[in-house]
Amino acid sequence: MTHILQFGEGNFLRTFVDHYFDVLNEEGGEYGVTVVKPRPHGDLSLYARQGCHYHILLCGVENGQTVERVRQIRVIKDVFSPFEEQERFFSLARDPELALVVSNTTEAGICFSGEDTADGFAAVTFPAKLTRFLFARYEAG
Repeated sequence: MTHILQFGEGNFLRTFVDHYFDVLNEEGGEYGVTVVKPRPHGDLSLYARQGCHYHILLCGVENGQTVERVRQIRVIKDVFSPFEEQERFFSLARDPELALVVSNTTEAGICFSGEDTADGFAAVTFPAKLTRFLFARYEAG
């Protein structure tokens, strides 16, 4: 299985990125997404309660006809908070099946902070978290 690390669980990621990989799985692909929270606040319990599956509503026009379809998204395999489980987060960096990292971090989240450290986690910026993750992957070979 091709493993994907996804920073965040916002609408765009759920209805575009996860939908994309779910369709690829339907067509014979083998993708699995692990979602990690990008910020210390928020709650992922709904994912766990629903077995990491959820539904989206697709609305549009197809062949000149208005269509509405409900689709169950099943590509997410796991969700957790890296703020509470840092070792689990960095163990993903060592996963040989990890092939992609996706995020919908906006310009507000992609910023430099002179306060970032290699030791901290909760208070560091997204670029610092990603750099630490990629460095852990580099160290793992």
